[in-house]
Amino acid sequence: MTVSTRSLKSVLRTSTAAIGLAAACLAVSPSYAIVGNDAYPKGTLVDTTNVTGIGQMVIDQQNGYIGLCTATLINPRTVIFAAHCVNEGDTDFKAASSYGAKFGGTPIAFFFNANNNASGNSAIGHWLNGVSGGSAYLTRTADNAYNANYVIYNTQSTQLGLGNNFLEGDVAMAALDTPATTVPSWTLLFSPITSPTHATIAGYGNNGIGSTGGNGGIDYRRRVAENTISFLGSLDDLDGFLFGVSDGLPQNLYQLDFNDPKFG
Repeated sequence: MTVSTRSLKSVLRTSTAAIGLAAACLAVSPSYAIVGNDAYPKGTLVDTTNVTGIGQMVIDQQNGYIGLCTATLINPRTVIFAAHCVNEGDTDFKAASSYGAKFGGTPIAFFFNANNNASGNSAIGHWLNGVSGGSAYLTRTADNAYNANYVIYNTQSTQLGLGNNFLEGDVAMAALDTPATTVPSWTLLFSPITSPTHATIAGYGNNGIGSTGGNGGIDYRRRVAENTISFLGSLDDLDGFLFGVSDGLPQNLYQLDFNDPKFG
């Protein structure tokens, strides 16, 4: 079966992973899309390598709705991703302990194919509905699909309130119920950068081109693009430099931007 994109509850956020630097790169705002400049339409950015260790998080929110984000495998049992993917409920923040189908919580899993919703053979569909009458919410290594039963996130991500839960402390991790021994894992980058640094970025979610933005829809495919990490600094640093003000956002982030292709 194939999961319909109509089942999406809202425009779902993607946490971008900086593969080229072997890093989990936390975006400074919700990263809705992989957007290339106009010379690279969405079809050219699809990842041609099936399993890279960059995976798609899926939450079964029930009643036909699912939540999606991007995650990075950092060891065979652990993925890291953005806290805003899991910390927000419909009307209030959601406890990390509320996740995990095994314990009666909200089902959550991670899928590591370049296309997790292939027509007629959807890894996400198999997890949501079971296979040949089998149970749902099971790890299927043949699908590169791994159920998770334990989530933890940085509670500092909630301190600015709903709607701003991506600005500070936006880090979460989940434990897979089965080691992903055949999936590559990545190490984390904590070093300062001393000059603009080339990076490859990858993730799932909306897609598009620079002139029209990330309006290309969600098709469950991983895309890859290039950009330059401009600096390691906080949003206070950025706004202090540009506007001479501080927003009370001191967390350091690896920051990049999207320049007009005609610039320079």
